[in-house]
Amino acid sequence: MKFVRILLVVFNKLIIYNNFHNGDVHYSREIAKIYRDFIPSKQVIYAHLNHPKILKDLNIDYMTTHLDKELFVFDDNNNLYINTWIGTNARKYLVNGEVTCKNNLLMYNDVKDILSNRYGVVLPDRSLRDFVPSIDFTRFNTSPINSFFEINKKKTVFYVNSKVLSGQSPNINHDIIIEYIASNNPDINFIVTNKTNIVKENVFYANEINQVQDGCDLIENGYISTLCDIIIGQGSGSFCFAGIKENYLSDKLIIGIGYSKNTVMWYDTLNNICFNDNEVEILKENIHNAIKG
Repeated sequence: MKFVRILLVVFNKLIIYNNFHNGDVHYSREIAKIYRDFIPSKQVIYAHLNHPKILKDLNIDYMTTHLDKELFVFDDNNNLYINTWIGTNARKYLVNGEVTCKNNLLMYNDVKDILSNRYGVVLPDRSLRDFVPSIDFTRFNTSPINSFFEINKKKTVFYVNSKVLSGQSPNINHDIIIEYIASNNPDINFIVTNKTNIVKENVFYANEINQVQDGCDLIENGYISTLCDIIIGQGSGSFCFAGIKENYLSDKLIIGIGYSKNTVMWYDTLNNICFNDNEVEILKENIHNAIKG
């Protein structure tokens, strides 16, 4: 006998939303893809307050609206709203301050149950690895980046020196570390996300490589990171966009700087290291030794 699942509702709009920073929205992209594909609606919108480009590859409409961060899953006038912020639902998913794939899996499973019980919408089962983000880089201009790597074939370190807004890592003076590790590793190229006064033959700046003109190079820098051998950074937006399948599911070394591994690393592997000391003199030695292997 053939069974046919009957959907109880088709929404006018599915509005996925997140009021927080670039990294928060980026880490929700795999959840957003599932909602897009499995929740029946006439239109899918992602509402967030960041550059519209960061989710361009999802083929979801963009809206800049500040919705209630304390609400979780609700409907209004046949529109369904789902909050993807990791602190939603009374901070239930911020277990011991952890910010990793585990939190999104917990949040997703609750949404799965709510949609099934309230609306008869069935979402698929997912595992931890499914929430490691994936970006379709073919939707962006990566030609200047490819050209750079065709010419520069040295071992390369991607260094994120962007400011941290989330409080997951201390804001430190990265210049001292970059100057030290670049000087002591002349056979390695270093690509730094934010411009500094450091001028060395083996230090390059991401904006000069990606040639982005629209004011947001997070996606392009994420692509750069996939072509590098080592990634170094803190819990900032640029480091989050390097937190993708090509990096986390590879054997490359990822070095985090922050208060704990489970607040800096979205997905934990044996190749991840986290240094929780905010003394740059100690950090520069530890990072140098890690690069040397």
